[in-house]
Amino acid sequence: MEDKTKFKNWKDGDVFALKIDNGSKYDGRYILLEVHTKVEWGNAKTKYFRSRLTKDTKVPKTIDEIENAAYVKVFFEIFSSTFHREGFESFDEMLKKVELKNYELDEYGYLYTYYFEIYFKRANKNNLGYFIYLGNFDYPKRLRHERIPCHPYHGIATIKEAEICEYLLESYEKNNLRNDYAYTEEGVKKNREKNLDEISFQKNEFNDLIMKLKNNEIIEPILPEYGWGPKLYDIDLAYEYKEYFKQVYSEEKTMDTMCKELSDIVEEETKYNDERTIFWMVITDNFLKKGIMKQELKDLALKCIRLNLKLWKPHQDYKEREKELNKLKKRLEEYECKK
Repeated sequence: MEDKTKFKNWKDGDVFALKIDNGSKYDGRYILLEVHTKVEWGNAKTKYFRSRLTKDTKVPKTIDEIENAAYVKVFFEIFSSTFHREGFESFDEMLKKVELKNYELDEYGYLYTYYFEIYFKRANKNNLGYFIYLGNFDYPKRLRHERIPCHPYHGIATIKEAEICEYLLESYEKNNLRNDYAYTEEGVKKNREKNLDEISFQKNEFNDLIMKLKNNEIIEPILPEYGWGPKLYDIDLAYEYKEYFKQVYSEEKTMDTMCKELSDIVEEETKYNDERTIFWMVITDNFLKKGIMKQELKDLALKCIRLNLKLWKPHQDYKEREKELNKLKKRLEEYECKK
């Protein structure tokens, strides 16, 4: 049998047990991790996981014992979170795709995300003996009330290796045991209103925007509250990339190592120019705030600024975008990289 203490040998269908020992009321029980590599929306190089929590302190050994453990609901979603437009799709065209998934809402009107990624430190990937290998099993492709992501960056959490138990137990408390505000009468009401507001926006304002794009009309960018504005962090992706930076950054690592780790995390997501330019500008901004920079990243970021401004050229807020990115450009040009 392959050495399952090495991450590279974890295969689709593998199930591992991780003993909980964090001083919580769950101590002695086990988090079970299912390995998924064959998901339709996934990156073939990435391993995804779903997890379960055992009901007692016994290590499960059979498929029946594994199935007796409850799946952990990583986080809840409202119905409008399933919306994902591609190209110039109208609301009705997008909704047809959603309807094909036959989503089943629970009694609160929620769906749940079960999949997540684990960020393992490179140095630890050959020393994962603290995960107990249970075997390779078949498990459900889809769970009840499960929201299926459209792509790996559409609602997939990334959990640090050292925080697996804490993160999943917190999710279990919030969503499985329904201790979160979202399950109170007031919380359910607010989320239903939010869902209806988003549907209305998608159906009306966003449809108008799509029509303007189809007709090659010059349009104003969507307002920042909808995830797109002239400032660097007026787009949701920028905050997501900033979180990735926080996960990877360490004074003990070289910049080359950190850039490689960051690039690996978002390899598939940054294949398009707009996403790639935003990614490297955000990463560069955060390295500058840490007071470190290398010439290769500096040159790349300056190129990204030029490309991103080119993409913004048709928009009425171009001058504001140019002013914003010129601030980053000036900081870069003033920084003298050590040889």
